[in-house]
Parts: sequence; C-alpha cells; structure tokens
Amino acid sequence: MVLAFVTDDPEPFPSALSDLGARAEKAGSLERISQLLKEEKPLLVLGSSLERPAAEAIGASLLEAFFPSRRINLARTYCGVQGAVTLAEDFALSALEAREARDAALALRLSRL
Repeated sequence: MVLAFVTDDPEPFPSALSDLGARAEKAGSLERISQLLKEEKPLLVLGSSLERPAAEAIGASLLEAFFPSRRINLARTYCGVQGAVTLAEDFALSALEAREARDAALALRLSRL
C-alpha cells in the first residue's frame, strides 16, 4: 500500500499512483503526519528530515528524498535510469542504518539486564 501525505491540495492525484492502489491524505502539519505514520506503520518512509522523529518512533527506515534533508544533493537525482540506481542505493543504505539502530538499541537493553 502506498500512502502519500501532502501538505497542499492533493487533487488531482496522479492516476499512475491511484492505479497502484495509492491514496492521498492531506496532512497540513507534522503532528498530523506523525499520527498517520503511527496508524499506518510503514516499513519505509520517503520524506524529509522533518519526518525522522516519527519514522524512528515506529521503527521505519527513512529515506530523505525531499527538502529539508541532512544531505546535500548537488549532482544526484531520482529521475531516469541513473536515478533508479541512486534510489536503490539510498533505499539499501536507509534499511541498513535502521537495522543498525535497532541492533544498537537491543544491545543496550540487553546490557542493562
């Protein structure tokens, strides 16, 4: 399931996304986005650095694909064939970072036993 959170008017929603079963949800604030993420519990969030706390709270990987981001992207894009490769690389990296964070949290809890 794809759920798109937008902060402006979601109409018209791209038909290609609708064909995939996606739905648009108007979320005008970070609080609303956090609430929707807690309800949906996605494994991966494509967002900005603003969604990091909400993604971490639900244990989801975050791919900072939008502004503001903690990374500077001057020559990288997610468009075209090279963009698909870049997206795959970034997705794999975000999944590894999330796993490392979960492993570190588990090790910390076990060390306190």
